[in-house]
Amino acid sequence: MSGCLKSDLASELERPASQSLQSLAARDLAGIAWSCAFARHSGSSSFMQLLGGVCEARVCQLSPRYLSNITWAFAKVAVKWPRGNSFSFWSMVAAQLQEYKPPELSSLIWAAANTSAQPFSSLQWTLLETRILSLASHHELGPQELSNVLWSFAHLLFLRGPTNTLLFDVAVAKFGELREQHVANLLWALATMRHSHQPFLDLAMTALPLPSRSFKPSEVMSIVWSLAKLHCASEMCEAVSFCISDDGLHELTSRSFSNLLWAVAHMQMTDLISTPEVIVATASRISPVCKPQEVANIAWALVKLNISTKPTMQVLEAQAQRMFNDFNPQNVTNFCWALAAEHLSNPGVWEQVREFVSRRISEFKAQEAANLCWSFAVVKRKIECLVVVDAYWLSADFGHHPSTILSLTWALHYLQVTDPRLDMAKSILLSHGRHLDGEAKKQDAIISLIHDGSGDRTSLEPHVSLDLWDRVAVCKPAGWEVEEKRKDYNDVGHVRSLSVFLRCSVSKSPPIWLDDDFHYGFIHRLDVPGSGLVLAAKTYQAFYDLQFQLQSGQICREYLALCHGWAPWTPETETHLEYSISSQLGAPSYVGKGKPSRTSLFLLARCIKPDTGDALSLMRVRIWTGRTHQIRAHSAHVGHPIVCDGKYSSAATFQRDCTWCPRNFLHRHRLVFFNSAGEPLEITERLPLDLRDALSQVQACADGWSNESLDSFLRNGT
Repeated sequence: MSGCLKSDLASELERPASQSLQSLAARDLAGIAWSCAFARHSGSSSFMQLLGGVCEARVCQLSPRYLSNITWAFAKVAVKWPRGNSFSFWSMVAAQLQEYKPPELSSLIWAAANTSAQPFSSLQWTLLETRILSLASHHELGPQELSNVLWSFAHLLFLRGPTNTLLFDVAVAKFGELREQHVANLLWALATMRHSHQPFLDLAMTALPLPSRSFKPSEVMSIVWSLAKLHCASEMCEAVSFCISDDGLHELTSRSFSNLLWAVAHMQMTDLISTPEVIVATASRISPVCKPQEVANIAWALVKLNISTKPTMQVLEAQAQRMFNDFNPQNVTNFCWALAAEHLSNPGVWEQVREFVSRRISEFKAQEAANLCWSFAVVKRKIECLVVVDAYWLSADFGHHPSTILSLTWALHYLQVTDPRLDMAKSILLSHGRHLDGEAKKQDAIISLIHDGSGDRTSLEPHVSLDLWDRVAVCKPAGWEVEEKRKDYNDVGHVRSLSVFLRCSVSKSPPIWLDDDFHYGFIHRLDVPGSGLVLAAKTYQAFYDLQFQLQSGQICREYLALCHGWAPWTPETETHLEYSISSQLGAPSYVGKGKPSRTSLFLLARCIKPDTGDALSLMRVRIWTGRTHQIRAHSAHVGHPIVCDGKYSSAATFQRDCTWCPRNFLHRHRLVFFNSAGEPLEITERLPLDLRDALSQVQACADGWSNESLDSFLRNGT
């Protein structure tokens, strides 16, 4: 208690203690175990084994208090106890629940959470829950007991809503008594349980201003992780800033550091990382002492935050190779994703991945299988990808996760696999769509749109370009979003959203147009400044059909773009740009790592702006992948940013463009896809008037073909 029991003194006391253990009373055994744990001294292996053996031999003589202290002590020093038949031990504990006082019971539950995956049977859980509810309802649980119990329930995934609600209600009533550690533990439990208890969360937010509190670094880190899981972005800022200060980083353990990076990356809060070089240096420094999950999380987060460097990734890669046998499927999945996004293809690492997957493929969850296939596809490891696909095809999860099947479809298409696997994927997806559509007959699902596209197509309103019984193509004007950002919009004029426009175009909306989980039926997106064709499904079956076409490369998406500079390519050939893209919410996409992306460019005309002398190129663009800002990022990367693009051209260029072009000169003018009968359809949309007006202010170069092409677009918009 005085803090004088240091490790060397404890070691000196082991010999006489070992000789006396057999003759000590139960109280003294508990005292020795408690003292070692309180002094954070695990002792030599032989001494702890001897102490544990004596305690187990006399377990029936131990009172609830002593048993609680001993169990807590072994859990505190991370030594497993009891070592023998733990089932009979926890059965004995469950039979004596009424004899345990609140501190003893909470310590015992905490120890169980730290030493056992699942210590209690379902009947024993019921008895334990009844006892806890009784103590809570009689106000016998103090702050420490509440913290221990809820933390342990979360750790053991004991997710009984009413019970946890009652316990958090008690925490709200006693909030003034909670210390910093209690707040941190209870927030962690709330996040881990994914439990909704707004009163406690609101109170916890008031306790978080760090300068006025004395949170330890580990507690701050637990809070950061919890806030990320609870998606409380604004409250994270101060906590993260506290952690990533120079002093804060040096105090973080490897676990805390990996959790910090994971939380910031999970929330995509890149603006909080003001000194990425310090973060990267810390990752390199701390990696030799990292555990498998920490290595995987750090690698994943560094790549996600776009601050990874090749030397740091190689250090993490080397550490992973040394401990690969200790990885679990989630660790392997996250680490492979990071390596693939960085295009690191060290044969030795991927060979270890192949061996791991071949041995433990059945342990991968659906989403892990999808991410693993994505990684294999990116680094062109076709055989390993097919092993995962085939194993998933045979698993019990197959058919239950359409998003996973779509991801596997993309991987197969990217590796140019065309075989019955794709047919099977499509069949399962369509079946899932039919199930969601219910028993409605086809004729009941036919929806005729009020806006049939026969009106004025030069207005600033959307119009329907093609209306089929189960799918529709809409032309989006510039300045409109595809999906509304709020759910209470009801006026098209104020919303400027295609999803609301479609709902207002029919007397009765199909269910998918009200379902934000399915993007209101939309298959793909367009940036708000852009214009052009967008596909939407009227049924869930059509949604999955079109998504399958998209992921398997069957939908052709073509754009018209006016770019700066004279493109060096000739009009007779199509040029392919293949650059990986990493995107962050609200920030420009980054070319060089991330998701593989392919854009094809076809030169239509070389032009010049007479008053400024600017060289321009009118391009037809086709995308084979659909990454955020893909065309804009790829065009700028090769030195031909799109006219009037404020994100990917210099400020001076953008300001000059705004004087003659009203917005980003990018228009999706052509779509090719298949209807429900498998017949190909092609639709085109002319260049809008605002872009034609801008194009009329440039002149074609004197090469014949440029003038002819430019004149056609000025007259017909196509």
